[in-house]
Amino acid sequence: TAGAFGLVAVCAMCLSPFVSLFVKRILFTLTAAAAELCAGPRLTRLLNDMSALMGLLLGLVASYGLMLFFAIVSAIRVVSG
Repeated sequence: TAGAFGLVAVCAMCLSPFVSLFVKRILFTLTAAAAELCAGPRLTRLLNDMSALMGLLLGLVASYGLMLFFAIVSAIRVVSG
């Protein structure tokens, strides 16, 4: 039905940014580990903070997807009775 398609569409919309942010977070973490070996502590701290920022953005994208999911479910419940 249209409701099930809407839920799948919401999951598909949120999947691409979620995967992208997750990969960026992993890359920042790995770069921070490499920078710890050869760079100063300021650069390492910056990269660790960027990794934490990507984690916050992941949480925002996940909460947006969850709110959109609940909105679609609520709309389907209202329309279907």
